[in-house]
Amino acid sequence: MHIPIYEYIDLYNGNSFFGKYGETINCQSVNTGLFTAVKDLKAVDWISVGHDHNNEFYGEYEGIKLSYGRKTGYGGYGPRNLLHGGRVLEVTAEPYSIDTWIR
Repeated sequence: MHIPIYEYIDLYNGNSFFGKYGETINCQSVNTGLFTAVKDLKAVDWISVGHDHNNEFYGEYEGIKLSYGRKTGYGGYGPRNLLHGGRVLEVTAEPYSIDTWIR
């Protein structure tokens, strides 16, 4: 996804997260219910977004990991105090796991 869903605000305000918070989370002004629909599917473990170029944090909210990538290109604004790069998600099938880091 590109634009963060409302639950990114809840993650930032009330849960532990890792990485850097560098600007306000800019999501839609109304909670659309997408996160609840994703949870009900029980098939999604991770949601990753961009949009806010100065954020690169991730954490777990209600059993689903939410993360930002990192600003990769040179158009637009940002990142302040961050190198250009991207978030890597490494998925292992057996045993199932997902690891992440910024490259």
